[in-house]
Amino acid sequence: MAGSIEAQVFGPYLFAGSETNTEFSLAPDKEGVMEVKVHLDFEDKVPESDETNNEYTKEVSVKTALVEQPDLVIDSLTWAPEKPEPDETVTFTVTVKNTGTAESEENVLEYEIEGANEGNLAVPALSAGETFGGTFSWVAGEEGKIEVRAVVDTGNEVLENSETNNEITKTVTVAKETVVTSSGGGGGSSSSSSSSSSGGSKEPARNVEVKELSTRHIINGYHVRYEFPENVTCVTIIEFDPRRTFKKTTTIVEILKEKSVFASKLPPGRIYKNLNIWVGDKGAGLPDFLDNAYIEFRVEKSWIEKNGINESLITLLRYDKKWNPLETEKMGENEQYIYFKAKTPGFSPFAITEYTGEEEETIEDPEGELKGVPSSLGGLGEDGVVNGSAEIEENAEEKKPVGMKKVLVAISLPIFMILVQFLVLKKRD
Repeated sequence: MAGSIEAQVFGPYLFAGSETNTEFSLAPDKEGVMEVKVHLDFEDKVPESDETNNEYTKEVSVKTALVEQPDLVIDSLTWAPEKPEPDETVTFTVTVKNTGTAESEENVLEYEIEGANEGNLAVPALSAGETFGGTFSWVAGEEGKIEVRAVVDTGNEVLENSETNNEITKTVTVAKETVVTSSGGGGGSSSSSSSSSSGGSKEPARNVEVKELSTRHIINGYHVRYEFPENVTCVTIIEFDPRRTFKKTTTIVEILKEKSVFASKLPPGRIYKNLNIWVGDKGAGLPDFLDNAYIEFRVEKSWIEKNGINESLITLLRYDKKWNPLETEKMGENEQYIYFKAKTPGFSPFAITEYTGEEEETIEDPEGELKGVPSSLGGLGEDGVVNGSAEIEENAEEKKPVGMKKVLVAISLPIFMILVQFLVLKKRD
C-alpha cells in the first residue's frame, strides 16, 4: 500500500494470445480507500513490444466489519412539576434506550444536580430497541436555574457501538409562582407571590410514632394523587378530586402510639393502627372541598395471623364526633402485606381495625376541647368560630346531670304540698 511492495507472485509461461489468473491477498490496516497497484515484469526481464502497459491500479474501499453491539442512550429526562417552587419536591423521570443491535448488560445510571452526585438507579439488561424508565426525587432549594445531568453506564462496563452518547443535561428553573390580583378600586392589577398550604398537625409529638410528608399542587378540576415512596407508614396512596384551588399543599400521615387526642374514645374492634391524615392547613381536606377521596393502605399479614383476625372485617374508620366505618375493599396482597382501599368523605383522625359492625354512641366533645384543633380537622379558631368538618351545633343545650334533677324534684314537692295546705286553711278562715 502507498507505493510499497506488499507481495510478489510468480506466474507461468504464457504463449502468444494466452492468459492466466493469479491470486494474492492483502490485509488492510485501516478504514478508508486503499490503492492497489499491480506491476507485471517489474524488473523488465521479459523483452516486450511495449514496456508501458505493465501496470494496473485499482482503488478499494475498506470498511470496518459490523459487529453486533448494544448502544445505550438517554432517550429523555423530564420532571414534574415543570415549574417547581422553592422547597417543593420534584420528581424526575429518565428513560434509557438500547439503540444497538445486541442486548446490553445490567449497569448503573447516576444523576447529578449542580455538579453533585445525588444518587443512582439500577438499569436492567436491555434487548435491542428496549427502553427502561426510572424516577428519582429532589427537593428544590432557592430560586434559580438548576443543572441536572444523568449518565448511564458510568463505569463503561457495557461494550457499545458508541461511548459518547451516554448522558443528557437539562436545566430546571426554580421560581416562586406569581399570580395577578385586583388592586381594589382603581381597575389596575399587581403581582404577588402565591401562598402555599403546608401540612399542619397539633397532635402531641409524644404520641406520634412515625410520619411521612408528600407535597402536590391542588388545582380545582384536576385529580390529585399523593404517594408516599418512603413506605414508613401503612398509608401508600391518597387521592381525590378538589373543588377548590389550594396550590402547593403538603399532606402529612401520622402513625400514632395511642388514639388521636382529637378522638374522645378508642375506636371499636381490635386495633391495627391509629393515625391522622392532615391535608394542608387551609381546609383542603374538608368534605365540602373534595370529591371521590380514597385512601390506600396495607396491613401486615403477621398481625392478622398472630391475632386471628378475619381479614374480611378489616375496616378503615374515620372520626367525626364518633367513629364511622368507611367502605373498605381488598386490593391485593404479597408475601408480607394485604392491601386495601377505602372511600372517605374527608381527612381527619382514622383507625384501622377489625370492625364487627357494632353500633357506637355519638360522643360529644367536652366544652373547649376543640380549641386550637387544626382547621383540616375542624376545630375552633381563635375567635371561637367553627372552621372545619367537626360541626358543633349552635345554641346546643347544656345537659344537666340526671342526679341533680332528682334532688330538685325531691325538694320542690314537699314545699308545693305545704303551700297548698296553707292556701286551703286560709280560705276556710
